[in-house]
Amino acid sequence: MEESAGRFREEVLREYGELRAEMLQKIDLHNKLLLFTYTSTAALLGVAATMDDAYVCLVPIPVVLLISLRIAYYRDATAKLAAYQIVFIEPLLEGIKWEGRNASQASAAQEAGQGTSWLVGKLRYWDFPFICLTCFLVYLLMGGWDLPHRLLVLHGAVAAIAFEVLVSWSIHSIEPAKRRWADRWEAVKRAERAGSGEDK
Repeated sequence: MEESAGRFREEVLREYGELRAEMLQKIDLHNKLLLFTYTSTAALLGVAATMDDAYVCLVPIPVVLLISLRIAYYRDATAKLAAYQIVFIEPLLEGIKWEGRNASQASAAQEAGQGTSWLVGKLRYWDFPFICLTCFLVYLLMGGWDLPHRLLVLHGAVAAIAFEVLVSWSIHSIEPAKRRWADRWEAVKRAERAGSGEDK
């Protein structure tokens, strides 16, 4: 009996380790995309200055739009994995409660209100609206307003910045996504218990 329990715990620990590794991979990919965005934007703005071509300043904007969607996906996938650990893994492992405790602490902090730290939390993922705005301002400084299609460029830049503001606002905290996924995993857990005839 003890051997069976030990084997079960090892299997759960192995699954826990695999999930943590997958989460770390998502975080690493997220950070690499950010670094790529920063360096490529700086390089393209440098090219624009060297070529004296204001239009080159706008090239990073569509790239930023696509990368922000990929980062939003990585954050949601990380929340999904964390919620799975809270619902399925941590109840089986005494002493391993990081995700559950972190979620509880985040909820308590949000309810208490955080003043300046709340604002910082909201703004910490606003890299991409800032990058889009910077590219557009450099475009204007290089004489972009005197170029053809200026109204089209203006509307496109405003739309891109507004879109990035919405994306940044939606991903400022991973906790709502964790709660949403935890509810879904709880539904899966209940369905599995009902299917196997276990008590709810």
